[in-house]
Amino acid sequence: MKIRWHWLQQLRNRWIRGRQGWCPEDVWSLDVYLAQVLAGSLKHLAATTNGVPAGYPHLEETLPADIVCINSDSEQWTADLRRWAADFDRYVAYFDCGVPEDPPIEQTLKEMAPWFGSLWD
Repeated sequence: MKIRWHWLQQLRNRWIRGRQGWCPEDVWSLDVYLAQVLAGSLKHLAATTNGVPAGYPHLEETLPADIVCINSDSEQWTADLRRWAADFDRYVAYFDCGVPEDPPIEQTLKEMAPWFGSLWD
């Protein structure tokens, strides 16, 4: 009986990924793997979010000192999460499918950076 190595390797990788969140195969193209994970996660977060980060969409350092609280816009947060997810999807398509348009991933990462610690539900 001949056992296919590829099938066993995939099974091993799934087990490792399940235990530590990544596997050696993912590291070959870590940027694409992370973009896939972020795209799916951001879509799910947009669909299930129950609030917005404090002060969103404004950063506290840009607010006048006399403003204590700003009403956050839930619709804007959800739209931004979906837009960021779409940008990561375009990044994956660019590398996996050869889509001719270069994705604006650097801008997306800059926009997400201040809110990175707020990506939770």
